[in-house]
Order: sequence, then structure tokens, then C-alpha cells
Amino acid sequence: MRKLSLIIMLVFLTACSSSDSDGGGIVPPPADNCSNTAQKQFVLDFMRAWYLWNDLLPATVDINAYAGPEELLAFLITVQPL
Repeated sequence: MRKLSLIIMLVFLTACSSSDSDGGGIVPPPADNCSNTAQKQFVLDFMRAWYLWNDLLPATVDINAYAGPEELLAFLITVQPL
């Protein structure tokens, strides 16, 4: 679980530092928009697109209820009962 968190954060940090886009999948936030809200939205979008158990993610998530992307990720990787 900790390894997954690290991988997602590394992907996010790479997205924030790069203006290059491959045109597929989710779109990273622009380099000049790495606000806390943009980071949380990126984590949510990434999890919906690539997380193996994305069918277990809640249908709606209020990203404003979480202090940062790490807290949101911790919530999302906690398997929710169906």
C-alpha cells in the first residue's frame, strides 16, 4: 500500500514538473497549476483511470474534505465494501 502511494506521488510530481503530454489517458495539471486542489483532482482522476480496484471507489468524492493529496489517496486505497 505504501509502495502504491509512492508511485502515484512520483507520477504526480513528474506531471507537475513537465509540460510534455503524450495525449492519452488522464491529463496532468499544467506546471503552473500545482495547487493543492489541482493535486487532489489529479490523484482522483488517476485513481479512477488506473487503479486496479477502481470499481470499488466511491461514486462521488468531495476532494475539499481532504487536507492534501496524500490524505485523499489514503482514503481512496482503503477498500470500500460494496
